[in-house]
Amino acid sequence: MAQNPYDMGYISIEIALKVIKGEDVKRNIDTGVDIISKDNAKLKLDFLRELLK
Repeated sequence: MAQNPYDMGYISIEIALKVIKGEDVKRNIDTGVDIISKDNAKLKLDFLRELLK
């Protein structure tokens, strides 16, 4: 299992924009987790490498 820093950052910005606009937001936000296995590890690694380009 791994937390997803990309989703955490993306959702944080979405929530920050809502706060700036005066909208109500939840105090606790679930950004989820990723389940990493042998079957999907390469796909996840490729996704993260693409983000760093």
